[in-house]
Formats: sequence, structure tokens, C-alpha cells
Amino acid sequence: MFSNLPLGEKLKQIRVAKGYSLENIGRATNTSERTIGRIERGDANSTPSMEQLAILKEALDIPNAPLLDYELATYESRLWYLHELITTDRMQDAKNTVADLSVIIDLPFERDLIAIFLLSEARILINEQNVQEAIVKIDTVETYVNDAGYQPSAEVLHLFHSNKSGVYFWQGNYKQAIAHGLKTLGYESTKLKASTHMLRNIGGAYLLTGQPFHAVRYLEQSISAFKGDITSFHVAIAKGILASCYTQIHDFDKARALLNEALLKARGVNDEMNIGRILIELGHVSSESGDYNHALTLYDQALKLLKNHKDMYAQGHIYKGVTLIHLKQFAECEKLIAEGRAVVNEIKESTHVFLHEMLTQSFDMLHHRINLKDSNSVAHLERVSIPYYRSIGQKYVALEICTALEEHYRKQRSKMKELTIKGIKCDVLMEMMYGGAEE
Repeated sequence: MFSNLPLGEKLKQIRVAKGYSLENIGRATNTSERTIGRIERGDANSTPSMEQLAILKEALDIPNAPLLDYELATYESRLWYLHELITTDRMQDAKNTVADLSVIIDLPFERDLIAIFLLSEARILINEQNVQEAIVKIDTVETYVNDAGYQPSAEVLHLFHSNKSGVYFWQGNYKQAIAHGLKTLGYESTKLKASTHMLRNIGGAYLLTGQPFHAVRYLEQSISAFKGDITSFHVAIAKGILASCYTQIHDFDKARALLNEALLKARGVNDEMNIGRILIELGHVSSESGDYNHALTLYDQALKLLKNHKDMYAQGHIYKGVTLIHLKQFAECEKLIAEGRAVVNEIKESTHVFLHEMLTQSFDMLHHRINLKDSNSVAHLERVSIPYYRSIGQKYVALEICTALEEHYRKQRSKMKELTIKGIKCDVLMEMMYGGAEE
């Protein structure tokens, strides 16, 4: 992992990197330039004593830098301990450790250790949502990785692609998040195995690109790997995402089992926001399985709990609206749309742009679904709603719109248009099952 360069060569590279001349170091250490030169070349009988080495390190402004093998072995152990702190979410302890480990930056020949340190810093920054600073750290490592003269270790490549995946996930570029996540899994070593967090993120990214079948594979692996992990919070997240996947692929019993387990835990700590969110998801399962009245009961329970959580409150209106359409309660649905749009307008300034657009598009979609007799509504669903939901990965919503339009054209006896919608529906199903398959 660390360099096997002779001590003298290390001292020379540090001196040159810092722009010091032999004369500068000689004057600072009260040593002749000739002696400094002999130490750097590794001439016979020129190895500095521990006292001399400490003086040279002071002159080079690296008093605490690890240069000797035993120092580097200790440093590497501490670096992996930092990694353990990060992966077990002990972020404050990790932040407290980082400062002491930054000394490695002054050793240009220790690229693996520098890369792992920078990538550890990046992971902490991503956790703090300081993505731009994280990108700076990752980009520095990328220059190393792309340098033909450098052979990065499997550990460096694992952490590099893991961080790239995390950044892309945060930015909403889920295809790149998947690509780098899969590369991460290809660089396992004795120190780094398939990360439970990475498996969960790959599964989440597949779901967000509308590929629930791929998502299930990685989420189930993640939950299995989390056994014995101290971070049960992450198991709950993975199970929540997996429940959404099961709902989309119509494995309703598995979805209910996971959601009821989560609901029990949320009620145990009286977490109203989480209880409301889970009730919405359970309502969605009931609606998708055709139990519309039970779905409405669950949605109403959820909305009572979520009045102070406006974004979730608005999303609850959307799910309930779809169920009302199935029950052909169009007047009630129009009232619900008006209430939901008022909430969206209320939170416009405090809501992420993507979420605001998604909520707006969803209420528009509901309005046009209950007005299918209007050709403008039909055109909107075909030309705006279906492409939009396909583009953001909510392909199950696009499928439901296709089914509604298919039924509409069947009633209108418009065979060609019905066949066109069936073709789109087939394409969406293929995207859900096979789109973005692993290379």
C-alpha cells in the first residue's frame, strides 16, 4: 500500500515538491549541502539518525509525517480505522480523526494513501451534503487514476468509484450512479468487500430509473449483508425502497410484510412523519391490488398525520387522487387536486425544484385523467405526462396512464390509437424489466 522508496529519495521528493534548495535545507538544519546531498542519494554511511531525521522533517515543514516503514504501517492502520468510522456512520468521530491524518498530503510519493485519505474526506463531505467540495477531492484522485505512471490499488479504485457513484446519486444522475456503483463491486479486496450502503444505493438508483426488477436484486443483497451491522437505520431505508419495488412488480404480500414491520417500529417511537409516509405506501399497495376503499382509509389516516409535512402531505393527495379516479369519484378528486395545488404553491420557495416540478406535473396528470372526454387532456397525457414519467424513472405511473388511455381508445373504438398506446406500454414494460441492464 505504501511506497518502498529509499528514505533519502523520499526526502528529496518532498524538498523538490516544496521548492526548497539544498542550500535552504542546509541552512535550516545547520548541515552542509554536501551532507544533505549524500543523505538524499543514500550514499554509504549517510543514513540520518532519528535526531537528524527529526531536524530534517522540521526544516521541510513535515514534523509529523510518516516516512519510516513502521510509521507508515501505523498511519495506514489509522486510515482504515477512519474508513470504519465513516462506514458505520460515526461521522463526528471521523471528522475528529481527519485533521491528524492530513499529514500524508505532503508526501507526493504516497499516492495510494493520499488517494484513500482524500476519498475519505469526500465521503464525509457528501454525508454533510457539501457535494461541491467533495467533487474537488474526487477530481484530484481522478487525476491520479488517469496518470499512466500510477498503478492505483484495488482499494483506491473501489473507494474512487464508490465516491463517484455517491456524487452522481446526489446529483440525480442515476445511470452514472449505477455505472460507478457496479465498478465499485468489481474492486473488492481483503480490506474492502461489497459495501451494504453501495448495494442499497445501486438498488435505489435502479428503482429511480424505473427498473424495479434490477433494484430488487441489489436491495435484497444489501439487507442480507446488513445482518449484524450496528446501523439498523440503513436496514430500514433499504427495506422501504425494497417495498416500493415489490409494489411496482405487484408482489403485494412481500411489500405489505416489509411496510407493516416498518409501521410497527415507527409507531413504537411515535414517529408521526414516518408513520404517515408508511401509511401512504400501504395505501398504494392496497390501491394497486384493487382494494380501493381500504386504500382511502389508509390515505386519510396518513394525511391527518402529515399536515405539518407539506411535501409528503401533497404527495398523499396525489396517491389518494389516483384511487378516487379508480372509484370514478371525479368531483371528489377535483376538490383534492385543488387542495393539493394550494399546498404546492404554499411550499414553492422552500421545495427542491425537482420535487416541485414532479408535484405540479402529477396534479396536472390527475386533472387530465378525469377529463378524458376532452381531446386536450388526452393529448396532454400522451405528449407530456407519459414522456415525463418515463424520463424521471416513474415508469409504473407511465404504465397506469397508458392503461387509462388504452381503455379510453377502446371505448372510442379507435383501434389504431389503442394499438399505438399498447406499443408504448410494451416499451415501458421492457424498460422496467431490461432497460439499463448491466454491462
